[in-house]
Amino acid sequence: MGTESGGMWSYAQGDTSVTDELSIEEYGTTIDFNVYPNPANETFYIQLENGEQGNYLSAGRRGKYSYELIDQIGRCVKKQDNIYSSTTTVNTSALERGVYGLKINIASQHHQLVKKIVIEK
Repeated sequence: MGTESGGMWSYAQGDTSVTDELSIEEYGTTIDFNVYPNPANETFYIQLENGEQGNYLSAGRRGKYSYELIDQIGRCVKKQDNIYSSTTTVNTSALERGVYGLKINIASQHHQLVKKIVIEK
């Protein structure tokens, strides 16, 4: 379950990091996540990049990832698994206005990152 404290989300299980900047060090290479726009209205985008090496998913690595959108009481309100695309569109039209935690899971890393996203209507 996730909780918000001072604008940051925290989770009690697994190997989870909470940060405003989403990145993973992979064999000396940083993988960055852009989430935009934030705040979002009807949709937002998750863009997965690997700075010097170009797109993480086309760099010959096992680039599968997934996301979960978690509401303020810890419920998963939206998720998608087995994403191979460098940019993913997340439709938020069915969600209520509020603050959510966006949890990104990198399959090859067994690692999770969480970023706060605001949904406005």
